[in-house]
Amino acid sequence: MGYHQAVRAGMLVLLILSGGLRTTFCQREKAAASLQYQILSPAKPICAGSGLSVRAILTNVSNEDIAIDRWSLTYQVLFVPLENSPVVANKLQLEPPHVPSTGDTGMDYEGKFIVLKPGKSYRKKLRFSLSQEIFRQPGRFRLTVNYGQFSRDSYRGVRAYRDSVTSNEITFQIRSCER
Repeated sequence: MGYHQAVRAGMLVLLILSGGLRTTFCQREKAAASLQYQILSPAKPICAGSGLSVRAILTNVSNEDIAIDRWSLTYQVLFVPLENSPVVANKLQLEPPHVPSTGDTGMDYEGKFIVLKPGKSYRKKLRFSLSQEIFRQPGRFRLTVNYGQFSRDSYRGVRAYRDSVTSNEITFQIRSCER
């Protein structure tokens, strides 16, 4: 093989590889664009040591049916104290960011997966225990939640969302409450 043939062959390999990377990136971008995750926060401050309830809304924004795992709405939960929070000033925080839960939702069972039609949403009220030491003092916190499912490719012939998507970020305030 001559020099010019070797250069052309090398360029062809690079084009093929970069095309494959572009395809993988575009597929991942398409997967990420097929679900939208939104959480809604409470309007009022909550009491130290109590729980936090948020409304989770997972919406199919694609043009095709998508199967989701109903229990994967809390694949990863991320609480972070805000800089101006007394919790940070008092150094009561755990190693930032504080991630109380992450991981697989367990074995499959009937009803775990549901199919979302285009434009349809799955809604669920999520409740987080705020009993850890970091939440026993007044302060402001940031919360994001990830939906994630990586174990199934399909459910009853419908493509399963096999990726993660991060919710919007909400802030909430913990205050001392007289009981």
